[in-house]
Amino acid sequence: MQTTAVYACVRILAETIASLPLHTYRYTSGGKEKAADHPIYYLLHSEPNPEMTSFVFRETLMGHLLLWGNAYAQIIRDGRGRVVALYPLLPNKMTVNRGEQGQLYYEYNKDGQSHFLRNYEVLHIPGLGFDGLIGYSPTSLPVLPQSLPWLVMKLSCHRSVCS
Repeated sequence: MQTTAVYACVRILAETIASLPLHTYRYTSGGKEKAADHPIYYLLHSEPNPEMTSFVFRETLMGHLLLWGNAYAQIIRDGRGRVVALYPLLPNKMTVNRGEQGQLYYEYNKDGQSHFLRNYEVLHIPGLGFDGLIGYSPTSLPVLPQSLPWLVMKLSCHRSVCS
């Protein structure tokens, strides 16, 4: 029951966020304006990579953010440095590190091998955390097991009618 409730909440939130309109903006001297002609717009709005739609990509990242506290996507660039694709990366296989000079880098463990990615090769969306770099999974916080029955009851109630 508790796992089902968590999954249902994550699904509703992820699908809702993924279905919201998405815009890119350009800063101007007078503030900012929508920029549908921005090179990244097509990737974010329509097709982040040849294997998934924008909806699936955003739903996946939101699910990762809600369950693991972090969302990651690998940024693929062409020879000119332009972003041509974004691929989700599993948060449970990612480690965020700092090099000897303080530079941020990511270590992704895939099939038992470590792949090192520089900070400009990863889109990282951290959730709530204490260092600004790594978000914490809401499901792993110590208070959650005690509050989950209350949360399930609250989510099951609609307009003061509990089912």
